Amino acid sequence: MCITEYDEQAFVNGIKEEGREQGRQEGRVMTIYSLVQSGDLKPLVAAKELGISVKELKSGMEKAGYRLLPDANLGELQ
Repeated sequence: MCITEYDEQAFVNGIKEEGREQGRQEGRVMTIYSLVQSGDLKPLVAAKELGISVKELKSGMEKAGYRLLPDANLGELQ
């Protein structure tokens, strides 16, 4: 039988911090989507900021309920 130490509070704190970090990242992505939708940020710049392609940005925005302006310059897609 193997006995190991288990610090429940450290485990719980780690899980909470992971959740906070994930929330911050999701908030950042939603802010970028919002800026692209409003036309304040170009899709190509947003995609570079997120480290994804413009096609992935467009897909992610659509899944999250955002839309690109009809005249948005999609850079590499055109």
